[in-house]
Amino acid sequence: MKWLFFIIVLVNAAFFGWAHMMKHNTAQVNEHVYAPPVSTSIRLLSEPANSEEQAAMTKAKQQSQEMEASLQKALTVAKANSETNPMVCPQLEVEKSADDAQIIQALKKLNWKYSEKQVMGKRPKFWLYIEAPDTQEQAREIVKVLHNRSIDSFIITRGEMKNRISLGLYSSQEGADEARKRIESKLNYKLNIYRHLRTVSLHQIDIEQPISNEALEKLLSQFDLTKMMIKIEKNPC
Repeated sequence: MKWLFFIIVLVNAAFFGWAHMMKHNTAQVNEHVYAPPVSTSIRLLSEPANSEEQAAMTKAKQQSQEMEASLQKALTVAKANSETNPMVCPQLEVEKSADDAQIIQALKKLNWKYSEKQVMGKRPKFWLYIEAPDTQEQAREIVKVLHNRSIDSFIITRGEMKNRISLGLYSSQEGADEARKRIESKLNYKLNIYRHLRTVSLHQIDIEQPISNEALEKLLSQFDLTKMMIKIEKNPC
């Protein structure tokens, strides 16, 4: 029994000694981890900043506001320019090879990028004619008078238009109207204009770089658009 009692005392002493040592080590660790750095000052959020900190914060806030205002102004100007002067990539379409060559020459002079191709398409034509008289003999007499006045004409000999007298096909309403007035002023005949669509070969020129409407107008101002039958599409780039 003595030995048993002695062993129990030793075990208890060892346990209390171990527990005391662990408590001491934990206190040291906690003290090391949570101790603030000696050279760092700590300020609570509720405490007022000193004058230098306030000045730095005020300057940073002012710079941020100025940058935001400048960015907003730049965006506003860019939006206004895009609305008032939008950029387009136009397509020009003409029927005559001479008109095509004239446009290509102008584009090369401006050093603009472009591509060109030929397509088939329908274009309005305006036929100038005199209604068919009662007989073919009368039609021949009218053509004879026209030829004596150096006015080209011929008799249509078949179909629903038989015996009508053709005085030419024009690419524009304006051209046909001018010819009618000129011929009617020389002769005592009533001329008519018939508008219809014909399939013709067309030259398509695509400008392959963004340009402004102002630049496009400047390009077109080089041409006589009253004589050049041109179709213009202002395609977005």
